[in-house]
Amino acid sequence: KRLPYVHNNNDIPYCLGNAYEVIYDNINQMGIITALQMRFSEYNKISLETRYFEYQRAGDLKAWNLPKLSLEVQGNFRLAKRFFIQLNGQFMGKRESQKYNITPLQDQNDAFATLETLPSVFSVASEITWKISDHWDVFYENHLYLGESTSRWAYYLNQQQLHLGGVRYKFNINL
Repeated sequence: KRLPYVHNNNDIPYCLGNAYEVIYDNINQMGIITALQMRFSEYNKISLETRYFEYQRAGDLKAWNLPKLSLEVQGNFRLAKRFFIQLNGQFMGKRESQKYNITPLQDQNDAFATLETLPSVFSVASEITWKISDHWDVFYENHLYLGESTSRWAYYLNQQQLHLGGVRYKFNINL
């Protein structure tokens, strides 16, 4: 859960404005996982996995920031002898978090926690690879967060777009 800002924190980093109480607890989860995979050849396949879980902590406490529904789609395709495309999509459903409402100059002991629903997050990643030889590849990779939210965790923003490109060399080491 997100902690309040501590005004007289004496420069303690974890007491600054974006601090969280991380709880490592035993969580019982019960749910359903389904997966579907289609292989067209050695290099071409598509898979879809869905997960739906209910979470329970000891003492009927709330399990924060865990989505009930999540989906993952993956695809690998070989378009020519040396040209490959990989696709990966992930969906994380709405989840509940807890944050403290605090106003300036208010004592942190007087802050009260409120329930907050974090919106769904959908991300897509793709990579295009051209194999120049057995050892050399040229690649372009991008990651996109679609929708209004790019936060996997509360108030922890991810870059909405990330583009990478480069050349890879693969070493074959036989010992």
